[in-house]
Amino acid sequence: MKIKIMNVYQIVIYLNNDVLGNVDINNPQQLKSCLKRIIKILDNNYHLKMIGSYSVHIHCNEIYGVIIELNKEEDDSFFHNVIDLRIKFYPHSEILYGVEDYYNIDILGNEVDKYYYHNQFYCRIKNVNPESLIRFLEHGTIIYGKQSTDIIEQGLKIK
Repeated sequence: MKIKIMNVYQIVIYLNNDVLGNVDINNPQQLKSCLKRIIKILDNNYHLKMIGSYSVHIHCNEIYGVIIELNKEEDDSFFHNVIDLRIKFYPHSEILYGVEDYYNIDILGNEVDKYYYHNQFYCRIKNVNPESLIRFLEHGTIIYGKQSTDIIEQGLKIK
């Protein structure tokens, strides 16, 4: 699990399939239960107390896992220790990995779809290969949501 605090109003949580374990990412109820556990972990281990209203975007990808965006909507709450989550699921979300050096994706051959967009290289892993995934997690930037859709639709696909 990787937690990235973007600012005081936005937190992004990356959960790869190893961390998710037996959670079915296509089952919204299981993801909601998982989210509740994560909120408790944020409070207990990281002292990030979440109170108020949040919009939650859950991007699900069979190969990577889940990316959760928590965006605080209101700064004050009438009730202490109450959290209101407005959850939106994005099943089958495209997750890309951005790398600066083409060599990092070229050596993988047919394991990835390769794209070039705005002076950077991106790849979409097609086959689950733990070594490939670890390599991209170490050297690449995870891209998801509208940004990954734009890259796939507008970028140059490299063969």
